[in-house]
Amino acid sequence: MQTIDNIRFNHSIYLPGDNWITLLHDISGVHIPIMLPNAHLITFVEAFRSTATCSQRIQNNTNKNVTLFAYEDNLNWLIANGSANRLPHLHKVHIFCSSTDKQQFWKSWMQRYRDRFEEPFLANDLDYQLLLIGDRHIDILKQQFIDVESVQNHLIQDQRAICQALATHFLNKVNAEDERIRFSEEARE
Repeated sequence: MQTIDNIRFNHSIYLPGDNWITLLHDISGVHIPIMLPNAHLITFVEAFRSTATCSQRIQNNTNKNVTLFAYEDNLNWLIANGSANRLPHLHKVHIFCSSTDKQQFWKSWMQRYRDRFEEPFLANDLDYQLLLIGDRHIDILKQQFIDVESVQNHLIQDQRAICQALATHFLNKVNAEDERIRFSEEARE
């Protein structure tokens, strides 16, 4: 199964863009890996395993609009010293959490930062959330590189693959609901 370590950022296509998506998952020691079945499609995300490297990358590129996906335990650098307020180019922060308790904590904490922090979600939804934002992200980049045919073609291919993965996700969700309904009807009989 693929994890965050399998994300391969495509520097030649996505680095020149005005909008970046970064992912920070800095975990030392033993931990449960976060499964990303579509990591091979998530070439639009630059993943970091080091908080220092990620924060430096964001701080040094003030000409980019950055969206950050960060693990619940990797936000100290951003909130402890008020960096979130001093980084106007850090457009949005998405927090992925290991449990519903942590999700509830971050949900209540982020109420004061609604303009910048998105609704926290569980880590097992990270693959889906990245695919969703990837589709929108590519739409923006297609407008930015409208006159560069080779980049357009690559973006179209990436977007098509992302949309197919999303279609599969939704089909699986519908099938699971159908199965649940079928079992509940059988139980009533």
